Amino acid sequence: MNNKLWILFLLGACGGGDGAGGLAVDVENPSAFCRAVAETGCSTMYACLTDAERMAKHLPMTEAECERQLESGCEDAVDSCNDNTHGYASDAAGACINEMQAATCNDAGEPWLDAPSCSNICAVTKGSFEVQWAFSPSYHSCSELGVTTVSVYSIAAGGRTYVDTYDCYTGSGITDVLPVGTYSVHLELFNASN
Repeated sequence: MNNKLWILFLLGACGGGDGAGGLAVDVENPSAFCRAVAETGCSTMYACLTDAERMAKHLPMTEAECERQLESGCEDAVDSCNDNTHGYASDAAGACINEMQAATCNDAGEPWLDAPSCSNICAVTKGSFEVQWAFSPSYHSCSELGVTTVSVYSIAAGGRTYVDTYDCYTGSGITDVLPVGTYSVHLELFNASN
């Protein structure tokens, strides 16, 4: 999880309370999730922490300012989470909100108000894998066998097929980024005329 998101939820861990009263949150919408995090985190912090404790934690003077600050920080963190291999995980966001809403003041010392699902908001959504090939017996080579290219077929559980093609002589390659899932993989060898 990136540092911005960690800081956001660490701030939420400073509080505790009765949560946000069971907010109905559209967690498919990251903005709605961030709004709920801000409302839940700030309401518990301002309900459970004394003025001195809030000052020691460098929290804003009012709950409304806290909500604006947390919501903005959350949106920045969710935006920076989305890259080639990671993305916002709405299932984890829903569990995070539920756990935060169930927190009490006794949870004040726990990370994210003892909401462990919050650490999974930025989830791995895509990846790649490395493939290698060699001939047996090992004294055979691509040029000797007339093989010019190697195609790697990655077939997802639903049947969608991804193909990556490499020069045979390289002996290995890294696939393009694929959605996380289970794949059946096979290689096909081609000569100059395919």
